[in-house]
Amino acid sequence: MIKQNLYVNAVRKEENMSMVIPNPRTHSDVAVNQHLVPQCYMREWSYNGGRSVWVFDKTQQYNEQVPEASDWSIISRKTDKINAIDNFYDLKAGSLYMPEDALEEIWGVFREFHVYLNGEKLDSLEKMNRNYFQFSAWEIRDSNGLVISQCDKDKIYQYLINSRYTYIETKWARKYENNWRDYIKEIERKVRQLKALGSKDTKECLPTVSITQADIALLMKYLLIYDWRSFEGNGYFNEIIEAIISLIPEINDIEIPETERIHQEDKTVMDEIVHNIRLKYYIDFLKNDSGVIRSYIEEYENNLTVCFNLTDPTYPFITSNIPAFVFNREDGLKEHILVARPTMLISLGRGESGHFVVSNLSKEHVDTYNKGIAKHGSLIIVPTNPFDMSRLFR
Repeated sequence: MIKQNLYVNAVRKEENMSMVIPNPRTHSDVAVNQHLVPQCYMREWSYNGGRSVWVFDKTQQYNEQVPEASDWSIISRKTDKINAIDNFYDLKAGSLYMPEDALEEIWGVFREFHVYLNGEKLDSLEKMNRNYFQFSAWEIRDSNGLVISQCDKDKIYQYLINSRYTYIETKWARKYENNWRDYIKEIERKVRQLKALGSKDTKECLPTVSITQADIALLMKYLLIYDWRSFEGNGYFNEIIEAIISLIPEINDIEIPETERIHQEDKTVMDEIVHNIRLKYYIDFLKNDSGVIRSYIEEYENNLTVCFNLTDPTYPFITSNIPAFVFNREDGLKEHILVARPTMLISLGRGESGHFVVSNLSKEHVDTYNKGIAKHGSLIIVPTNPFDMSRLFR
């Protein structure tokens, strides 16, 4: 009888070795190198048809203590290699934020398994995700109640570490990137036509120029999208995070072991929390046009006016890895700006909802904005080489 039981168990173990583990959900058609500043945006400053731009890397080249000792040289960088982080928008096994469809996509295959950790059954996909980093201690049983082999467990682990939920990256491209260049170019054409007509009242020029309230609303939306997506993120949100850190400073000092980092750039617990909050805000906005980003857009639509600031192609705007931010004016006021194109900068100020202003800027005003852009960003994109960067730091 003992020999017979040993034989049966051996057969069962051998049968379990042949279980089919699904291929990881890698989404090979979706970019891994994901842009916080879209390539479509940077290509407006390209000198070779969209492939490359001229840049000044402030973190490497600027000497803040001794500015005259800075390296003011301009270098060429490919747009597909800059302003991007691998898997930045992806949700993966173990992510703090995991909506239902992401749970189902990554963890749904576990419905056929029985998973135990320290004798307790992990009876939901959410519990499995929450305890992902203790995977090595999991006991996994198949639908027949048999413990799976270590070989199959290793295969499941490979499935988990290579699967990703790519909704955010996909939706950014489809909804807000693919048509950006044509749209903003057409907006500038209409604005310049409006200025040529000499009209300052939106209602007077609607029949011929057709800058509509829908356009104004969409431009405000774009400004906030570029603001929330940038490396720095939204300034008002950052102030809230800084306030939390000031109350609980130790939360900013808890380091995450490299082997437990979902996103390698998230070195501390606070980094991970902030990153996941941003991902949640993105999904709320992209999926349902709701949440925090939508509330900002509505507040802007109800209280602010758009100003189109134009310059000549021979004296253009620069831009950076932070294309939209709150600009501190010389008069002490603040305005939220988006460097839309080398020849057009959009700013928001107090005024009648749905109306807009068009201004042709002097070289001095362009310099003022460019100095603010250079101060705020770290990877500065300029239109030409050579370009006198030093004058922006005087």
